[in-house]
Amino acid sequence: MDETVQSVLDQSYPHWECILVDDGSQDGSWAVIQEWVKRDARIRGVQQENKERSAARNHGARQAKGNWLCFLDSDDCYLPDFLEVLAEQIQAQPTPPSLWLTGFYIWDGQHCQQAEMLIPKEPLADWLCQYPATPSRVCVEASAFFEFCFREDIVIVEDTVLWVQLLSRFRLGYLPQPLMKYRVHEGNSVHSSSRAVFKRHQGLRAFFKTPESGLISSRVKRFLLADVLFKMADWERRQGNTLSTLRYLMLSLRQQPFNKHTPARMFSIASCIPGYRDWETDRKSTRLNSSHSRASRMPSSA
Repeated sequence: MDETVQSVLDQSYPHWECILVDDGSQDGSWAVIQEWVKRDARIRGVQQENKERSAARNHGARQAKGNWLCFLDSDDCYLPDFLEVLAEQIQAQPTPPSLWLTGFYIWDGQHCQQAEMLIPKEPLADWLCQYPATPSRVCVEASAFFEFCFREDIVIVEDTVLWVQLLSRFRLGYLPQPLMKYRVHEGNSVHSSSRAVFKRHQGLRAFFKTPESGLISSRVKRFLLADVLFKMADWERRQGNTLSTLRYLMLSLRQQPFNKHTPARMFSIASCIPGYRDWETDRKSTRLNSSHSRASRMPSSA
């Protein structure tokens, strides 16, 4: 958390307030927050019972006094000009977009790599679903945000749900310039080694029942479900659960039978079949022995 809060203090734009929300933590985070509150009058701390991140963000937003909101996750960091660049863009337009998205760096805590700059394409709802924007990359007008807020009944993909809801009413502004660092680790909700992929699946199914999901094409909906089901299968594979792995792989293929990932998914299915690995090993060994046999029959050169 310290590195994250320090990135706010390091902003070249001075007119900000920072609200740190303790979502019922048991790791001493509230004591750390209190120390930061003492260091700068622009920092405030609030506590709540553990209600997950959507409730924490909504609670923090309700405490805010400004006209624009940014949501910085505790493992991400802003670059020093994050707020200044956004403020310049917003103030330069008579009627600025209510939702802004910036470029970013992928960060493992030590090394940074600029993420591919993908220019938004129509339909925007499809684009945002295929290339999700984490909250730390987003700035949203407070009045627009409070028309929807983060859905507290959806734990994962709650951010994408909100962005699509906002797109149903408001314009999107895009800054390709990298202005923040997104930390990647196995705890990320999109990582197949995390059981959070199951909550992601639940969140997508809940979202696809809402009116705003009508902005998303059926093709993209199938793509998203196929992708998360494959990650669920991968998680089950890591646990050694063959039947569950096969089930989720088949469900993934049912959503999207033919795409560039199909061969890998078919191979994953085959590798779950008892005896397949031994058969594949024997097949490769036979091929290798056959090659050696042909080579030994070739006449030697004079």
